[in-house]
Amino acid sequence: MFMSVSLLTKLSYTCDVDYSSKIKDLKISDRITFVHSSGARYCLTNLSEFTCTSNINSEVLNQLSKICHNIQSLNIRFNKYADTVSNGLKDLISSQNNLKSLSIYYESYHWADIIPSLMKHSDTLIKLSIKGEENHWPLSFIKVFNNLQELNISLSFINEDEDFEYFKDLQHFTFPHLRKLNVNLPTKFEPIVVKFLENNGENLEEFQSRCKCKNSSINRAVNDHCPKLKSLHTIFGENLSGLLLRNIFKKCKKLESIEIFRRGSNLSGKELLKIVAENSPKNFHELKFHNYYAELDVEDLKSFFISWKKRNPQKSLTLNFKNVGSKKNNEMKEIINEYEKIGVIKILKV
Repeated sequence: MFMSVSLLTKLSYTCDVDYSSKIKDLKISDRITFVHSSGARYCLTNLSEFTCTSNINSEVLNQLSKICHNIQSLNIRFNKYADTVSNGLKDLISSQNNLKSLSIYYESYHWADIIPSLMKHSDTLIKLSIKGEENHWPLSFIKVFNNLQELNISLSFINEDEDFEYFKDLQHFTFPHLRKLNVNLPTKFEPIVVKFLENNGENLEEFQSRCKCKNSSINRAVNDHCPKLKSLHTIFGENLSGLLLRNIFKKCKKLESIEIFRRGSNLSGKELLKIVAENSPKNFHELKFHNYYAELDVEDLKSFFISWKKRNPQKSLTLNFKNVGSKKNNEMKEIINEYEKIGVIKILKV
């Protein structure tokens, strides 16, 4: 299998075999003990990315831990019904010399068994993604990763009334090098996210919040603590005002892109466009918004495009209308096409 592979850098150990993959990107079934194949040791030495499930053959992982010491990106899915984490997986994690990125998806609390193996990588890990459906475990271990630049946390709960006491430590962690933060958490986490932004927002360049918030506290925290943001994805709840959006644009002077998901907000699409045209920073060039297009009419769009055209410096704006619905009349299309042709806007989706 490996005789013709001179350099393998990416390997997915899955249930499917894909022999059409490029030489540097190979998928192998978990039914094949590939480490015993001819040439395996030679071509796996430089493996830099590995994807697997937690319930694959422990001996295979044990062999990999003896061959592959240069994995920089590790993606693990923990099986819901697995009752243990194999020693092979723990050894594979521990044996890496420069692990930079770790992605964990779990449905079983046994994933926490790998935590001791992760401690070795406290200085090298710069990207951490954790997604859990249930059976959650305290995340206090992540505080050791002092050099994190990107953190993604997405947790869902069958019972949203569950006690979240063991997650409160998150609000006290500080990551001085953090540049990207993506959170998707239940409503009860809102105060924790706010406090986390207070401690870590100073150097953030990208923030995505999909939290089911009941008020605007997260958006206010962005306004107060994230002056270097370049990209923002946020939810506009019923309490979000045009004034807060103006203030975000005023405080976040480096903002280039914003994605807004409307959830009960009284801020109209017309007012939103007016604020973007008049208050967004000079380098702003991308607007994505959900659930606004249907209420806009031709005059709303035309007024916005005229205002945007007058900006100095004049920069082409990329627009992405999401959740458009059925409202697509010819007049709307004509005005969009008119300003797209002269380079005022670029439409990704209508």
